[in-house]
Amino acid sequence: MSAILSGPDSGAPDFVFRYTLLDIRDLDGALLLASTRVEDNLLAILTRLQDQAGTVRQILGRIASLEEPARRAAFAQFLVISGLRRLAQTIKEEAQKMPILNDIIEHEVIGPAILQGRQEILRRQLEKRFGRIPDWVEARLVNLSASELDELAVRVLDAPNLTDIFPDKQ
Repeated sequence: MSAILSGPDSGAPDFVFRYTLLDIRDLDGALLLASTRVEDNLLAILTRLQDQAGTVRQILGRIASLEEPARRAAFAQFLVISGLRRLAQTIKEEAQKMPILNDIIEHEVIGPAILQGRQEILRRQLEKRFGRIPDWVEARLVNLSASELDELAVRVLDAPNLTDIFPDKQ
């Protein structure tokens, strides 16, 4: 295709642009699937596919290897893109077989162990910084979520005292 751009009576030279339009459905998705970039893998779902279900599983496997929150973002993008090929339901069904969105902290055995480890690290940080920790701090530690413990582990680095780390002391 070509296009000529010029303004009427502008005295400006004409510009000629040439381009070729491609339909992504005519492209082989193998190169996109072989890429190390998940973004490329996601686009492969729009190309000509030999094995649609296999491609979906392969892309979901790549998404599953990402860290949070990139995993959730990539999965959401995959759902949107796959909707262009009316594959969103297939993606959801395959994702349930391969629980890529499960957070390990929610695992009934591993989750509590991870939470306990985070509590212990924060406890040790507090003791190193402020000495023996009072009972009210200990009571607070056991009731905090993983994200709250992570937040406090950073806050302890700059806080001048315990009440700055736990401002709503009870």
